[in-house]
Amino acid sequence: MTAFSDLSHDLVDRIFTYVRDFGTLAALIRTSKTIYEVFEARPKSIVRAVAENVIGNCDALPAATRLVRFQLTLNKYTVEYEGDDADDTDNQRPKDPGPTEEDALRAPLTRAEANLLEWHGPVVQELEDIFSWRNKDRASPKSTLTLAESSRFCSAMYRFWLYCEVHGPPEYWEDDEPQDFSQECANFFKAYMVDDIFDIARAADFIADLVAWCDGALGDPALATPPKDWFRCKSSIGPSTVLGDFKKISASQPENAEEGFFWRAYESHMRTLKLGPKVCKERLAKAILTEVVGQHDTCFRCHAVQGINLYGATTWPLLRGQLCQTKLFALMPGNLVRNVSENQQFLLSTHWGVFIGSQFDYTKMMDEIMDILDDQEHIWQKDKWYCFQCVEQLMKERLWRWWRERKVQEGKPVLPNCWYGWNCRTMTHRQQHASRLNHLCKPMRGDGPTQPQPASGPTAHTLVLLPAPATDTAGA
Repeated sequence: MTAFSDLSHDLVDRIFTYVRDFGTLAALIRTSKTIYEVFEARPKSIVRAVAENVIGNCDALPAATRLVRFQLTLNKYTVEYEGDDADDTDNQRPKDPGPTEEDALRAPLTRAEANLLEWHGPVVQELEDIFSWRNKDRASPKSTLTLAESSRFCSAMYRFWLYCEVHGPPEYWEDDEPQDFSQECANFFKAYMVDDIFDIARAADFIADLVAWCDGALGDPALATPPKDWFRCKSSIGPSTVLGDFKKISASQPENAEEGFFWRAYESHMRTLKLGPKVCKERLAKAILTEVVGQHDTCFRCHAVQGINLYGATTWPLLRGQLCQTKLFALMPGNLVRNVSENQQFLLSTHWGVFIGSQFDYTKMMDEIMDILDDQEHIWQKDKWYCFQCVEQLMKERLWRWWRERKVQEGKPVLPNCWYGWNCRTMTHRQQHASRLNHLCKPMRGDGPTQPQPASGPTAHTLVLLPAPATDTAGA
């Protein structure tokens, strides 16, 4: 092509630095003799530039390259020992993460390594978006990390991913086999500076946080929430699997979960460096990020300082991790929570369950709940931020009304009201009664209403009553 033949080799080389992936690079090389000659003269620097574009962060390329090279080594081992005795296979599993990051960059990338980088890059970039959303700036679902923060996060995530590949629990464990690998695993950290180690630990903690979020999004209010250490153990499934679970609202299970995975080795290395628990905790909390947007922001309703943990228009999708559909229904007033028929309809309508739970739009639900009008001026506003406790209060006040309106929108018949409303006891043990009358209404007979009282404050409000109930003598 004449257009390219007139360009200097340095300018063509500069064009190569803007190529976003290796497929485009391969196509570009075939378009012009001049371009091909420039690539042949400078293949290593050009491939490296494209690799940096692929992963989205040039400073993270050494860590990413080290990861993909170990994974290819692991894949080769898997093929070689496929079909062997499980015990022998686990014994042969490579435990050396390979050359240092500096050495990894010196060797040119192979096509297989380039393919893996193209697969890993979007994973880490999506994780950065979520990390920023949950830890840096709640107002933006896309990363607002500075260039330096992004470099630290991406490098740390690739390094933790490498740790999972190298020291993840084996597929099989004998009952009498010792599972204390802390010293062997602690050697992993010797290749890194202290600040880098805290960054890796912050990345590991973030992955465990996502595991906990997925567990909460699928949780059962009747079951106790597992301790934090359990989610840290499950993080051995690796960043890619955890991201997939987060996007699908699912919960993958590791073949084995090593007690103290990553953290036992991390703490062992910290003791070697003579860093106490208090210092480690403080430095871990400050790792990766230099600034948190709105760190001291308060709840609009109760004025509690909650910072990044506040909920609002941009973070309603994250509410699912604390209030899944089963926990939402548990906030219904009176005896509604024991109404099996109502509960089943609610869970079916909101698509609760593995893989389908992600179909339910929490943002739309919260917008509709905020739109519910009250007798008096209300304190709930779409453009404000609220703590979790106040969001729970909002649900207790309005969820029953939202659910009643949603049933109408879905075409379900409008049933006459039970005199005893949500305090009815008959609906908890008589299916016919529960399905024949509407109990999403304020009690007009029997015990006093148990619906939460309106929020106190400068603009307290009450709920509008539903239409007059139909006569029914079977309640309570």
